[in-house]
Amino acid sequence: MANRDDIRATVIVADQLHQRVLGGIGTYTKNVLERLCADASAAANEELVLFASAPSKRVDRRSPLEQIRSTQELRFARTPQPLAQRLWDHGLDGPPFPWKTMHSMSMGGPKPRRLRADQDLSFTVFDTAWITQPESFPAHGRKWHEATFNFIKATATMVVTASEFASDAIVNAGLDRARIRVIPPGSDHLPPADHGRAQELLRALGVRSEYVLTVSTLEPRKNLPMLVDSFRELRMTLTDPYDLVIVGPKGWGDDLEEAPGIKLAGFVEPSVLAGLYSGARAFVYVPLEEGFGLPVLEAFSQCIPVVASKIPASVVGALHVDPRDRDSIVEGLHRVLSDDALRSSLVTEGLQVAQEHSWDRAAEAHAQLLKELAR
Repeated sequence: MANRDDIRATVIVADQLHQRVLGGIGTYTKNVLERLCADASAAANEELVLFASAPSKRVDRRSPLEQIRSTQELRFARTPQPLAQRLWDHGLDGPPFPWKTMHSMSMGGPKPRRLRADQDLSFTVFDTAWITQPESFPAHGRKWHEATFNFIKATATMVVTASEFASDAIVNAGLDRARIRVIPPGSDHLPPADHGRAQELLRALGVRSEYVLTVSTLEPRKNLPMLVDSFRELRMTLTDPYDLVIVGPKGWGDDLEEAPGIKLAGFVEPSVLAGLYSGARAFVYVPLEEGFGLPVLEAFSQCIPVVASKIPASVVGALHVDPRDRDSIVEGLHRVLSDDALRSSLVTEGLQVAQEHSWDRAAEAHAQLLKELAR
């Protein structure tokens, strides 16, 4: 390999992949980069380098970043998170080698204060919820997003987002549409279902009959308290004792507690998650706002009928409900649980949507973007 100081690299910032437990942004990043790094020569005219904050003292060898570094060059900042982002916000501790193009797979990452004429920055912005749903963010989170988006508007050559809805929101926030590239996620990332471990988990949770599944980080804008209240009301109208199984790591905000019919599974391995999807009677997802809504696409790919807010992932293939209206959620769930013809129609439409989304296509779009920026 040539001396790094002699190379004008194409850098991708992939800090989310330090975490073994991936949310939607991490899943998007992991699946794009796994495919992009499989053929780094296709990504850009220059050599591709991944960049991230320094590993913490307790390195998780099962994290996606630790796995991907065995096949792709990976360089680290001098400091771990959260200190790294604080330094990046002040233009410090960026890539310690010459680079031409740097793309962050989120709004986080280095913020160089001076760019050469031949350098290009690009970022991924999945939504503008800190503007449209400010109550869903802690004060320091809103302040950081506002400052970072202002930096992006002032410096980024291009912004990637996952849906036309998110693109419109970014335009409304002040970015020229010509600087936005819409690259939807794929649906083909779940491994084969581990039905045995899924059943073991359900037994441990006390699920003895059919269940409805939801998947999200436990945080305010996912609207889980409203969903839980709606499901409790729904249970009183059903003859069958359905449970609501909630999968996802804790974020911040209101705590959820287990109650009759409400089962908190926390984080589960992808193969177990696939088993939970395939065994569910229905999937429900009612966030107040989403830039896309990857769990809906996952449910579509597993042939489950979906009840959802009208978000980009659910425009076609789901039964829409009003996420702020308990009666609407109750009615939607009741229909999907009881109407076999509706269930069949939703499964067919959802599977068609899932088949239109692939991670190979998303990676190819990123490779094309990096080539354009490198030129």
